[in-house]
Amino acid sequence: MFVLRHRVFNLFVFFLSIAGFFDLLMSLLYYRYLPQIVISIFLSATLIYLYYLVRIKSLFSAFIIVSSAIFLLLILSISFFYNSGTHGKVIPVLFIYLMIYLLSTRKPLNYYVAGLHMVSIISILLLQYLHPEWVTNYSNDTALLLDNVATFIYFSFVMYYVVDIIKNDLQKEQESYGQKDNYLDKQKLFIRDLLSELNHRVKNNLQVISALLSLQAYRTKHPQAVSALQEGKNRLESMSIVHKKLYQEEFFNQISLAEYIDDLIDHVLTGLDNPLEIEKKVEDIMLTADQAIPLGLILNEIFTDIKTHAMADQSESRKVEIRSHVNHTLLLIFVTNNVKTGKRKAGLKKKSKISKELIEMLIKQLDGTWEISDSPSEGEEIRITFTLRY
Repeated sequence: MFVLRHRVFNLFVFFLSIAGFFDLLMSLLYYRYLPQIVISIFLSATLIYLYYLVRIKSLFSAFIIVSSAIFLLLILSISFFYNSGTHGKVIPVLFIYLMIYLLSTRKPLNYYVAGLHMVSIISILLLQYLHPEWVTNYSNDTALLLDNVATFIYFSFVMYYVVDIIKNDLQKEQESYGQKDNYLDKQKLFIRDLLSELNHRVKNNLQVISALLSLQAYRTKHPQAVSALQEGKNRLESMSIVHKKLYQEEFFNQISLAEYIDDLIDHVLTGLDNPLEIEKKVEDIMLTADQAIPLGLILNEIFTDIKTHAMADQSESRKVEIRSHVNHTLLLIFVTNNVKTGKRKAGLKKKSKISKELIEMLIKQLDGTWEISDSPSEGEEIRITFTLRY
């Protein structure tokens, strides 16, 4: 199967061969002028051989194109002076040739071909201006009429079939793009369903593990073991929330930060006899699953620490403030609380070694930083900073 440029050139040479043969018959029957007959013979032989090369032998190279252009321009330039000069058919034929060659070539070859045509046209026009005696006019009006009619018919056929080839090729290309789009849409739906099912199964598996930890905690009588099992269960729950939302949401690899923090608050900071005053100012941005899971585990540790101290604190000031701020691609999350337990300040500074090491590890996964600051009036503030990924 030939490419579009090759097919256009094949069609051009085919109709040009017919036109050359017809021109030879006209020269023999009407003109009977030896130079015209010789030129027509050379033109017909050249076109037939060219058609044999590009269609039968499938040779379509830069050398073939440039060689054919040079040879045809040479013949037509000579024919220009035996076909009434600018009153004849040669100049329109040269412009048609130029159009076909431009359709059949790519850069930078089309620049060379266009340059050859422009040089030929300018040269023969200049020679006609300098040597008008070189021009041989048609012998009679009948010959002029026949030549113009034949040229018009030839141009009409060439233009019709060239446009038809291009139109058919564009239609096939559009159909091909449509089929590819349909295939990609089906693949996208398949991948989405696959990821949705994967998140659903991961969520179920995490729930099974959480249930096993709850069962183990129920059977264990040692308080420290029960506390450790409960902490592990809470961490699993924070991960399960991510996969649950990924399963439910349309964006199968992103979740809303605001909704995720709401779920974590409902999961960790509820169930107190004296509820905490929670103020949330979180921007509604999307997080990838790779960032949501470690961030959720970090917030789970922070919220668990706040809840642990809040259960032992019955003071009137029990406020927790959660804020976020996006600076270009940098996300900053602030968690401020003034929950106190007697004379001892509550916070991650006195948290267990395991929790602090876990937070450090998760911060590294986010390629971020965290810091804790204390204020006598505002309480403890934890600042988490990392770069968003999309």
